[in-house]
Amino acid sequence: MIIMKTSSTVGDMVSDNIDNKQFLDSELHISGIIQQWVLFNLVNTMVNAADRYSLGHLLLIGYTSKDAVASWCSTTLLAHLIADNPKPKEKLLNVISAVDQSPTGTKTLMEMSIDLLKNPSSSFNSRIVVLIYLSTWLLHFALAVQQFVLIPSTISYFISQIRNPSSENDREAPMSSLHAFVLELMCFFPSERLKQLINKEIGAGVFKEKLDMIQQSTSFINASKNRSLTFNDMTFDYAFTRLYHYSCGLIKKLF
Repeated sequence: MIIMKTSSTVGDMVSDNIDNKQFLDSELHISGIIQQWVLFNLVNTMVNAADRYSLGHLLLIGYTSKDAVASWCSTTLLAHLIADNPKPKEKLLNVISAVDQSPTGTKTLMEMSIDLLKNPSSSFNSRIVVLIYLSTWLLHFALAVQQFVLIPSTISYFISQIRNPSSENDREAPMSSLHAFVLELMCFFPSERLKQLINKEIGAGVFKEKLDMIQQSTSFINASKNRSLTFNDMTFDYAFTRLYHYSCGLIKKLF
């Protein structure tokens, strides 16, 4: 609960203040290879390993953690940091993580994000917040879009998630909707082939319907009305609801 409140407070401080964003960005130091197999509990890491890891390393360890609270808090804070901030967005493109101890066993942060989504053992909250983070990273940032589309089978995976039958379940509906949201953010850039693929495999009408589903989610509605979070609110946060409303108004003009 303490780390959730801390992350939420820091996120609020940087989300609308460019000076605070630049300061936090200067403290990240996220270049180099992160030893991912050393997965600490986020709180213990912050206490016991502060002299060995930068803030950026701590957040990225939390991002890949199997602890749902650590993952959600770390990823939300990273999303706040990079929102409308190209410099850390570009830095994160260069982050690579060791996934095993072999010389070639590394992956980019983008590849790790896709793996987290595809992993059936990833929690609902972890998958949701990874999608939120990806949408923040991809928005108005062509270099991230280029790296995203180059990961094998990623587009087909997202299409398969969007094509899942619509559900009124408050967990399944926003998940499918977020996959649609992330995919369509790439249409801000010249991508007629992607638009044609969406129209062929999903259909423009179904696609727009999927985008609208997220706004009907109870957790999204609550987050859009309240900046303060409780333990039960670890799905969306207020900053993402603002980003979503802003982006959807632009996206729907593309189809």
